[in-house]
Amino acid sequence: MGLCVSHGCFSGPYSSFGRFREAIACAAGIPLPLMAGFDYDARKFLLAHGGGIAGKIAAATPIAWSTLAPDPIHALLDHSDCDGQIKHADLLSLACRLEDLAAKMRMPSASMELRDHADDAMKFALGCHMAHAAGECLTFS
Repeated sequence: MGLCVSHGCFSGPYSSFGRFREAIACAAGIPLPLMAGFDYDARKFLLAHGGGIAGKIAAATPIAWSTLAPDPIHALLDHSDCDGQIKHADLLSLACRLEDLAAKMRMPSASMELRDHADDAMKFALGCHMAHAAGECLTFS
């Protein structure tokens, strides 16, 4: 059992999709584990960011998506990982943003974890282009 996103965007375990989205969020500068709607591990955050009172507050308080500057990548990151759709109207801007992030993820200065997901970002972008050209939404099932 796993996740299938239409138009060849993704097919595989939910855990793999979660790691993919975490890599995309990292490349975009979004602290995905701290965002509202996500299960986040305060201990993991504190270990990664050195603790301190600001880290404890941030780890204890989910960040509302509405507080971030608008970004097409939110359509993918702030989405259920098991069902629903990404609207046709959002697909071109999402595809372009994924292509930009994939280029950033391929840079030699990027971590190995980011580089490992650059091809996944391009595959998802290609699926977005295919769905848009067909006049369809992306569906998660």
